[in-house]
Amino acid sequence: MPAVNIKFIVSSSESERNFEAENLLRKDANSRTKWKGKAGASSNSVVFQLEREVELESLDIGNESSALIEIFVAKSADNERVYHVLIPSTSLMSPMESRLQRNGNRVTMFSRRDMIQSVAKQKWDIVKVSCCQPFNDKIPYGLSFITFIAAGNVEKKDTEFVKKPMERSMDQKFDKRLETSTDKCIKMLKEKQTERKDQRVSDVNSKGFSNEPSSNDSTSPIVKRKKSKEPEGKEEKSATDTKVNEENVEKANVINEKKVDKSKEKVVHNPPKHVDNKESSTSAPFNKILSGVRFTLSGYKNPLRSQLRQKAKEMGAFYEPDWTARCTHLICAFRNTPKFRQVGSKGIIVSERWIDSCYTKKKRLPERLFALV
Repeated sequence: MPAVNIKFIVSSSESERNFEAENLLRKDANSRTKWKGKAGASSNSVVFQLEREVELESLDIGNESSALIEIFVAKSADNERVYHVLIPSTSLMSPMESRLQRNGNRVTMFSRRDMIQSVAKQKWDIVKVSCCQPFNDKIPYGLSFITFIAAGNVEKKDTEFVKKPMERSMDQKFDKRLETSTDKCIKMLKEKQTERKDQRVSDVNSKGFSNEPSSNDSTSPIVKRKKSKEPEGKEEKSATDTKVNEENVEKANVINEKKVDKSKEKVVHNPPKHVDNKESSTSAPFNKILSGVRFTLSGYKNPLRSQLRQKAKEMGAFYEPDWTARCTHLICAFRNTPKFRQVGSKGIIVSERWIDSCYTKKKRLPERLFALV
């Protein structure tokens, strides 16, 4: 955002000797740049002619003992000059600072949000600055410096849309490379996805074939091993062994089925316990932790007072300046304050640690742990 040069001073109020308004045109920091109007004047003003019509974005102003400032704008092309308020009357010094002649050289930066929007959207080339010092009629007052900053829309558009032929060609090449690289990436991702799908299908098929039920799955492995080891002459013994093995297998299956049933029962009974734990551990949303709490504070000074009030309000509590019949809690710094004696047993009295702990742990804690007794 470029600074706008001041072309010349159109007019100014009567100034102190060696502190004329023309000093504001100087850019050298080593030379005198202050403008001081007469002490005791109801107002001191200066009118600037800018080098061109601009839409002002911001103003940087160095104060020189002025308590109030107001800024107007106009157009030199108008037959009858009409001033419009750009920045309403704004305080630069408090009455106490003015009387004690302290902090009279603050720098204030006025942005677009400080301006009247309907006026700020237009272009102007004349600016009038009006200063006042109603709290001390013994000090000259005015400005130390002033800087005008114009909106930089024109320069941005030029830099954005005007490109050299070489830059355009480079952009086109880069776009093509980007398109090819993205196409390759998409192609590789699709190939990987198809490979994964094929692998999943093959795994499912293999598992399906291996798990097909057969009539002798449970007994045949044991029987086959026994038969392969025994000689041909012991057929009766092998038959009895197979019967015994079949009985053992059936018993083992029954035991396994009982174990599975027990494990299923455990699994069935566990979920409600887990749900109960979840329900007990879940807390209210942060902005509703102290919902229903209506509190007031006693014994605290700022900034701690405002911090406690803000924390409690963020957690859903409602603040009352004084204790009322609707209040539920008193946040008290120490015992025997006027509000402490007023509340007595009518409400809950806790220290500020209750607010801080609830805010830190993000849940409502019991008041009895923080009771002020």
